[in-house]
Amino acid sequence: MLTIVALLSVNQSLTVAVRDPYTLSKAKKKYGSTEGDHITLLNIYNLWQAKKQEGQKIGFAREMKMNHRALEQVQ
Repeated sequence: MLTIVALLSVNQSLTVAVRDPYTLSKAKKKYGSTEGDHITLLNIYNLWQAKKQEGQKIGFAREMKMNHRALEQVQ
């Protein structure tokens, strides 16, 4: 629960503005949860955190259309 609260209380936006809605829906489909947006965010954060190298974390955040700096702030 603390991670979800941290995800919701970040000063910056967690997502990156995307003009193409297909790109965002593709990312949500891949790691989304039917239990809701909070669990989807938690899933994406946990997968981001599991990456070992900084380059992998940045690449994963880009793929998921997430703000890498905001994810670091959550951590």
